[in-house]
Amino acid sequence: MHRILQNAIQNFHIDHRKPSDLNPAYIVDAVHELGGRLVVVRGDDPLSQSQEAQANATLNFRIHLRATLATHHVL
Repeated sequence: MHRILQNAIQNFHIDHRKPSDLNPAYIVDAVHELGGRLVVVRGDDPLSQSQEAQANATLNFRIHLRATLATHHVL
């Protein structure tokens, strides 16, 4: 996750010394949407189609994602 963020900072030429023009509500919504797009359990069987199985499979990664991309870190 750290390496992905470093690459994005370099690719988009983000300067840490300048203030950000991002809205905190936008960051929260974008991180929530990103967590919702995660798909770990694929397939056609009943277990794979279960929302509970999908939520359990992505729980730890979504927690890590929200902690890493918290509003105060992004800003």
